[in-house]
Amino acid sequence: MTTTMDYNRRPPKTLHELCKERLVTQYLSTLGNLQMGPPLSWLGWPFTCMESKTFRRHGIRKLQAVMSQAPNHFNEIALEMYKRDPSCIEAILHPLLLALEINSQSLKLALDYAYNLTNLTTLYLFFDITRHAVHVQKFHEFVGGLVHLTHLKLSNCCTDALLAVVGTNCKQLCVLDAEEDSEMTITDHGLAFLVNCAKLHTVVLNDAGDEYDYEDRYFGITGKGIANLMISLPNLCLLVCEPYLLREALRFVHIINVNSHTYQLKYLHCKFPDREFLYSVSKLCPMVHELVIEDQSRDCVDVLPYFQHLHTLKLENCSWTAREEPSYKIVFANLAKLELKNPKTLVIDPPFVTKLGKWCPNLTKLSITLYQPDVLTKALAFGSNTEFFPKLESLAIDGDVSLHLIETMLISSNLKSLTIYIHDLSVSSGQFDSLMLRMARDGHLSRVETLQCFQWKVSLETMLFVIDSCVNLRNIWGLDLLMMCPVSIRTIQEHIARNNRWIDLHDVSFFEKSRGVSFLSERSKRRVQAAEQMGDRDMLAHLLGEQTLDDLLKEVNLL
Repeated sequence: MTTTMDYNRRPPKTLHELCKERLVTQYLSTLGNLQMGPPLSWLGWPFTCMESKTFRRHGIRKLQAVMSQAPNHFNEIALEMYKRDPSCIEAILHPLLLALEINSQSLKLALDYAYNLTNLTTLYLFFDITRHAVHVQKFHEFVGGLVHLTHLKLSNCCTDALLAVVGTNCKQLCVLDAEEDSEMTITDHGLAFLVNCAKLHTVVLNDAGDEYDYEDRYFGITGKGIANLMISLPNLCLLVCEPYLLREALRFVHIINVNSHTYQLKYLHCKFPDREFLYSVSKLCPMVHELVIEDQSRDCVDVLPYFQHLHTLKLENCSWTAREEPSYKIVFANLAKLELKNPKTLVIDPPFVTKLGKWCPNLTKLSITLYQPDVLTKALAFGSNTEFFPKLESLAIDGDVSLHLIETMLISSNLKSLTIYIHDLSVSSGQFDSLMLRMARDGHLSRVETLQCFQWKVSLETMLFVIDSCVNLRNIWGLDLLMMCPVSIRTIQEHIARNNRWIDLHDVSFFEKSRGVSFLSERSKRRVQAAEQMGDRDMLAHLLGEQTLDDLLKEVNLL
């Protein structure tokens, strides 16, 4: 007797998953009972003489002893416990723990148990160190003791002193991710200590500035400080920082590079680059795999073929003329990922779309954002053995696009991931509803595994038909962004659960994986974003002073 697995249905949980779920549930239940402090009279002497806090700590130590009996699975169970209930952190602070997230609520507890955490390899620090001045010295001692640390993710706690501690003691560090640190109080002096971490291959700093405010936001960091990292760290292949700082650093390195040294950077983000700058970068960093260019100047396209290892290209507000098309054709031929945002061409017409599809024989991921309407009057049809995006698997369409362009892309490729952002108010709900219904009926969505919705004007029946037709569908992002009432969205959720479909639903838009250290969970990222918003409100309150709302209203009335 042979059995076949129906991949359209959610498979039953494995024995390993069932055991882990049962253990996590039992451990959290036990911890909850310990934290509530149940009556101790029924235990008899000597427990009746113990304080509730002492009894709780004794119980947690016993719980840790039970968890550590399976050391190979300790971190997996501890991580799942923390994802479900972040307040369980005291129970997982054990020498076997390898990854830990510390926020403002758990900072003091983590410092108290620092002697148990010397084997950490991944550390997440999500708090504002300026609000915990009393713990700074103890915090630095804790970080300095993590000699096995390889990955560090920071949020508003990155200071020169911390970088000095890390650079002096954490010699095994491979990844430093400070992308969430919006304060950026570090200076070149702090960055200089990182050169002691010879294994460091990824440095990610906050890059949210622009040409108008970057000198104010990054008052302590200069291009020479960034250049020092490039020169001193032989394994550095990913360096993310404000594009203007990176441009200054690369120009400085180019001037002093008298012996024609090359560097291993694989990612480059440029704003307003010129031809000479891109040419010098292609010689300094010949291994660049991913290139992001915003608002390029003239003749920059002619230099792109010099980046021979390029497989990911993002162009924003790029020029597109007949003279530049031969260079685009050469570059696009080897790309695996392409993102075009507002190409400055005269018109988005059928020849433009046809050439783009035929120039990208190896492209697997395409993202198009148009700020000018295309002029397609009908969908373009290509044969089954076509050269139009033959390997395309992921498509994202955004901006002022017509339904004809969307239909052209859907019928001409076998997509596994589809993202459509609907912004054009001129597209009525009936037209887009009819398009999605036809695409699902004709089998053009049969291979889709990930579907992201944004302001889709579709009926409940159409959405259910699309879900049932996509037999390989595994993820739906942005379910709450559908132009539907809450009752219809709940109906979709119940339909998937009732039919045991193997589909995970997400009520937010899909977020790309971090270039540095990924968040422990989606919940962690939301918590950090909420803390940043709270910090902004606190800053506003500080600017207003101690005045109450009534006082402000009185002043307004007086004015």
